[in-house]
Amino acid sequence: MEFNEDLDEVEVTPTTVDVDAVKGLVLKLIELVRQKHTIDPDRIVVTGYSMGGMGVWHLTARHPEIFRAGIVVSGEPPAGATPGQWRVPLYVIHSRQDEVLPLAPAQDLTSRMKKAGLRVELRVVTGITHYQVDGFVEPLKAAVPWLKKIWKQGGKPVS
Repeated sequence: MEFNEDLDEVEVTPTTVDVDAVKGLVLKLIELVRQKHTIDPDRIVVTGYSMGGMGVWHLTARHPEIFRAGIVVSGEPPAGATPGQWRVPLYVIHSRQDEVLPLAPAQDLTSRMKKAGLRVELRVVTGITHYQVDGFVEPLKAAVPWLKKIWKQGGKPVS
C-alpha cells in the first residue's frame, strides 16, 4: 500500500495470475483499507493492466456501489458485453499494436457506451505493443485530469 500526494490517495495493488481470486481480494482489500483509514467513498477507483484491466471491466460492471470510476489499460471487455452493464465512468487506454488483446472489442464497446450516453473515454495509443508497459505511463498520466473532473462532478453512478 502506498500514498500518492498528487491525487491524495491510498493505492492498494494486488498482483496475481488468478483472476477469479483477485476479484474477491480487491473487494476485501477495499473493505480492510476503509476500516483502517478515512476513505472518501466517492473517490474509490479501480485500475488495471492486461488481466487487471479485464478485472476493471468486471468490477465496475458488478459493483457500481463501490467504485466511482475505472481505468482500464490494455484490458479486453467481457465477450457479449452491452453498454447497459456499466454505470461507472471509465477511461480506457489501448494500443493499436497490442498483439495479445486486440483493440477492436474495447473500441466497439466504448463506442456503444458513448452512444448510450455513458461517461467513457477511449485513448488509443500507437507504437506500443502489449508488453511495452512503460509506453503506457504518459497515457495513464493523461487520465489524471479526467479522474479529477469525474470527482469534481461527484463521480456518482449513472442511474
